[in-house]
Amino acid sequence: MSVYSIAVDLGGTNLRIAAVDSDGKLLEKLTTGTEVQRGRDFVIREMCDAIQSLMVKHRGSGDLAGIGIGVPGFTDMDTGMVMRSPNLPDWENFPVREEIERKLGTKVIWRTMPTRRRWARSGWARAATPITWRCIRSAQEWVAES
Repeated sequence: MSVYSIAVDLGGTNLRIAAVDSDGKLLEKLTTGTEVQRGRDFVIREMCDAIQSLMVKHRGSGDLAGIGIGVPGFTDMDTGMVMRSPNLPDWENFPVREEIERKLGTKVIWRTMPTRRRWARSGWARAATPITWRCIRSAQEWVAES
């Protein structure tokens, strides 16, 4: 059976989410504003709702291989906690990865928002599944073109 992944670019201004198949083909992309002023619970809920809508819509495309989320700021990679983010001011010391995994009931690959080159050289690239990595890379290319 084929698989697909979901990539999320969570920024202080925009929230971009993409579903990508195992060949890196973009299945669908969603873009919305990140309403930071409404608080982190609102943003997390909106993000999870959008991810779930893609999961439901594309479940016929195969099994979900994983979800990759990139966030701005300083994070603890082991815990998935935002330590400090200038773009997400009330997210300090907030366990974002844990909260998203709890709401979605699935594993989340976590990363801060480095440049593309740093993504390619990072140890995270080796830790992510190849399918999730292709998803993130494809989603980054889409984000760069947007």
